[in-house]
Amino acid sequence: SWPAIRQHWKKLVFFGVLGTGYHNMFSYLGLQYTTATNGVMLNSAIPVFTLILGVLFFGHKLRWLQVAGVAVSLGGVLAILSRGDASVIAHLKLNIGDIILLASMVQWAYYTHALKWRPDNVPALAFLAVCAFVGVCAMTPTYVVSLAAGQEIRWSWHVVLALLYVGFVPSFIGYVFWNRGVELAGPDVASMFIHLMPVFGSLLAWLFLDERIYLFHLIGIGLILLGIFVASRKAAPVAAPAD
Repeated sequence: SWPAIRQHWKKLVFFGVLGTGYHNMFSYLGLQYTTATNGVMLNSAIPVFTLILGVLFFGHKLRWLQVAGVAVSLGGVLAILSRGDASVIAHLKLNIGDIILLASMVQWAYYTHALKWRPDNVPALAFLAVCAFVGVCAMTPTYVVSLAAGQEIRWSWHVVLALLYVGFVPSFIGYVFWNRGVELAGPDVASMFIHLMPVFGSLLAWLFLDERIYLFHLIGIGLILLGIFVASRKAAPVAAPAD
């Protein structure tokens, strides 16, 4: 694939810096300064950012079914994260970590739209490999600065297993599936599936951590699935006039 990579190297550098490098760096950095609940709530803003950026920069027309779907599924996310208590949302406070996470969410929404510019003659795995290499290069200066500031990895088997999981599952398999899903479903519909993260989180906690499923979980899951269903509906095509 080297001829195609050389031909489109500017685009590939763009994707690597935006989608692989700084998006991930801002995500993990922001989580150092905020709570996991805040992180998931802010992550749920990705479909909103995706709709807004699509209208502002990519010429998308705003469909009310999409807006309604995003609103309904976002309500389901908030129902799960707040445990059905509206005061949790009311007392949500933003800090520097939340601001960094919001920057990461905007980057991811833009990356999702920009995938339509992905070169057709660069295979999916070659595209991902180049993006990963560029992303590592882009983050290297920050890594050097953090080492100079005394931040080091404290190695243990837990750390090794965590790095293997993060490196293989979300950073490899996740990107392969996401890139292909956006290609098939479009950025606006694909971004809606971000709202399934608290659904899977609740179900996995029930299966493996012996946590209980409450009514607010079921309500939230129902709203999320309904919102995705509504947002993915398309208007019926207009019949072409007869010759």
